[in-house]
Amino acid sequence: MSVPQGPQGQQPVPGQGQHGPYQGPPPNPYQQQNPYQQPSPYQQQPPGYGPPPGPYGQPLVLPYRLADTGTRVVQGIIDALIAAAPALAVVLVAVVVAVVGATTETPALAVVGAILYFVAILAGWGMNFYCQVWRPAKYDGQTIGMAQKGLRVVKIDGSPVTMGDLAIRWLLYFFVEGGLIALILIAATQRKQRLGDLAAKTLVVHVE
Repeated sequence: MSVPQGPQGQQPVPGQGQHGPYQGPPPNPYQQQNPYQQPSPYQQQPPGYGPPPGPYGQPLVLPYRLADTGTRVVQGIIDALIAAAPALAVVLVAVVVAVVGATTETPALAVVGAILYFVAILAGWGMNFYCQVWRPAKYDGQTIGMAQKGLRVVKIDGSPVTMGDLAIRWLLYFFVEGGLIALILIAATQRKQRLGDLAAKTLVVHVE
């Protein structure tokens, strides 16, 4: 039997069969993905932590306007005069009684003068406590001078002050600060706080 011959009389190569149409090269298994391809909106994000917290030391935003130094000076003078008035009146009476007792050589009047002087000290303390502690604790953090100038004492977070807070402010002012040191601290500190305010965590603000 004869072997079929291909075109031009050539014999086909053994194992070479008929092929279909051209299929193109096979896909590259190592083909890289497009680095600029947009992620799918439904692609699940890997678990992790939330956004980083804000920086520390954020300035405190208050709903009040801090009292300026000049207004606090005027308010302090008003409160000082009101607190000192009863004591000064008693001291004046004590001086008159003492002078009369010395002039008339009456020992009893000298004793009365000494007692009145002691009463004046107590009256000064009592009136000062009333003006700086008791009254503002009952009247929304306002002394008499603060009520006249539109000021009040509040906590740093804006909450109302307590009688304990006001007592701390008063004692430190009375025994430590006085007028000049308090004035320097009010003018120099960022939040217009004297030593009593720093210890009690309070501010003096305008009543809006």
